[in-house]
This record gives sequence, structure tokens and C-alpha cells, in this order.
Amino acid sequence: MKIWKPLALFAALTLGTTFSAQACPGDLNGDNKVNTLDLLELLSDLWKEGSYPADFDNDGMVDMDDLLFLVSRVGVNCED
Repeated sequence: MKIWKPLALFAALTLGTTFSAQACPGDLNGDNKVNTLDLLELLSDLWKEGSYPADFDNDGMVDMDDLLFLVSRVGVNCED
């Protein structure tokens, strides 16, 4: 798993994507932590078009950019 976080962050930065500003970016279920529960929520919306909380870059689709962003944030605890 150690390889995914840097790779995901690199991909997000390389793509030049602007991600939405949230209180805790990547936290989809509101528990102030970015973890596998948020990942499962994103996966349930993957490839859907429209306005979804998992569409972090606000491009109208939950896609790989959003997935890579979330993976780069897994392990973040916003309560600290």
C-alpha cells in the first residue's frame, strides 16, 4: 500500500486537477477521517455522471482522478 499514496498524489498533481475544498477533503461519510469506508462510498459512485460528493474535482463524473485523490488521502485524520 505504501506505493499507492505517493503514486496517487503524483498523478493528482501531474494531472493539474483542482479538487474541491471541504472541511476534510476525501471524507465522504462525515466521520472526519479518510479511510476505507470513504473508498467504498466512492467506488459505489465510480463512473457515474452528475453531482456526487465523490466528484472531488467537480468535472461532472466520479472517475479515476477522484479515486486517485481519495487514495492519496487515506489515513488522514482531520480531528487532529
